[in-house]
Amino acid sequence: MERLPRSYEIWEEEWDDHQRQCEIQRNMDLEKLWMEAEERACAEAQEQEVARAQARAMAEFRAQMQWPGQRQGYGQWHVDSRIPV
Repeated sequence: MERLPRSYEIWEEEWDDHQRQCEIQRNMDLEKLWMEAEERACAEAQEQEVARAQARAMAEFRAQMQWPGQRQGYGQWHVDSRIPV
């Protein structure tokens, strides 16, 4: 069997090295995308938790604004502020 020229072997080694570098870069890019997605998901979860806490606080505030025995009448609102009572 005929031996390939050394230049071909060098080219093949360089190509293999290039392929490895591309794979490393792809993996780094994917890891970065994954981390960004995780950060966005955490931020959204925190925003939702803050919104729930604010809604609870407002409901508690409204509940405290009604004195014992007071009838709900004009100006009173449901826990969901869009619904008048």
